[in-house]
Amino acid sequence: MGKQSVIRSAENNLQQFCHKAPGLFWGSLSLNLACHCLAILEVYLVLHFLRVPVSLVQALILEGLTKLINVVGIFNPGNVGTYEGGNMILAKLIGASSATGLTLSLCRRARSLFWSTIAGLCLITISISNKSPKLYALANGVAVAGAACRTP
Repeated sequence: MGKQSVIRSAENNLQQFCHKAPGLFWGSLSLNLACHCLAILEVYLVLHFLRVPVSLVQALILEGLTKLINVVGIFNPGNVGTYEGGNMILAKLIGASSATGLTLSLCRRARSLFWSTIAGLCLITISISNKSPKLYALANGVAVAGAACRTP
């Protein structure tokens, strides 16, 4: 009962977001829609490069069902195997081979790992720079007064 006011306040903030900050709301909505459109385009392009005849509507269906696979795969740590197997099954829907579905999922997994690595490196860089300016300077090879290494 004590947390009900906090929950009600959070719910009210979410419901009033579009009225209190319409610019941020529409910007957020636009970015979200752009992200989904790019995911559909990614499926379309990968299948196009694999020489699989697919329309944008079929790519939309595949992307939508891939989202469903991700929800089902939440019980599997890292969603490893579920995503790939699901894409192999989905490839059959458009008349492609299981190997095509596996290739599509591996391409998307590689893209995800690449950008996750970039994000991790950015996070490390930001956390180092916020911790200690001297440590950040030393990590980047910048000389800091009194921080030079001395050998005995």
